[in-house]
Amino acid sequence: MIAPIISVLTPVLNAAKFLPEAIESILGQTFKDFEFILIDDGSTDNTLNIISSYAAKDDRIILIEKKNTGLTDSLNVGIRKARGKLIARMDADDVSFPERLEKQIAYLRKRPDVILLGTGCIEVDEFGRKIKQHRYPAEHKSLVKHLVEKVGSPFPHSSVIYKTETVRQIDGYRDRLNDVEDFDLWLRMSLIGKIRCLSEPLIRLRKHAASITARGEKLVILSYVGHS
Repeated sequence: MIAPIISVLTPVLNAAKFLPEAIESILGQTFKDFEFILIDDGSTDNTLNIISSYAAKDDRIILIEKKNTGLTDSLNVGIRKARGKLIARMDADDVSFPERLEKQIAYLRKRPDVILLGTGCIEVDEFGRKIKQHRYPAEHKSLVKHLVEKVGSPFPHSSVIYKTETVRQIDGYRDRLNDVEDFDLWLRMSLIGKIRCLSEPLIRLRKHAASITARGEKLVILSYVGHS
């Protein structure tokens, strides 16, 4: 079997309310050469049935069932499973715009030195109503400065595409840093390659009481960054 260019990676835990819209936003991408890895982390709602129903209709969907071991473990399971040269992240309650993958791939093909690429986003509430549009620094130095000084991710986890080989090289996400696993990974990746962000919003980032992005992030971590 020929490997796809992109592996879209979505861990899922009790996300039945928003999951169909998230899945359909990936299946409806203008860029078609992907596999869609959905990892059910021991859900107790209708999540598993929803994924199984979509998988029965689209063979690009790969369902992985596991007991509940947390987000970072689920992400690392997906990274080990991925066949694509690139991994695109997507949370189960967010939505990717139709040209998201196409536009990120086009940029990365022009900039092979970039190992991680985020995008802007439109923040919405649980009903999909717009709250705010977010744009982030575009260049490596500005993004690193944000990581170090603000101690947080400069763009949404759901917006990123990164090189599979690179993330495996640094052993993926670190379990002991659950809830700030994205920030930590971006920081470590920025030490070995260029990270950048497209200003255009290419995802809808959903904020609701149970969302990961609704949490307050406070972590003093690692003073090991000295970049160009």
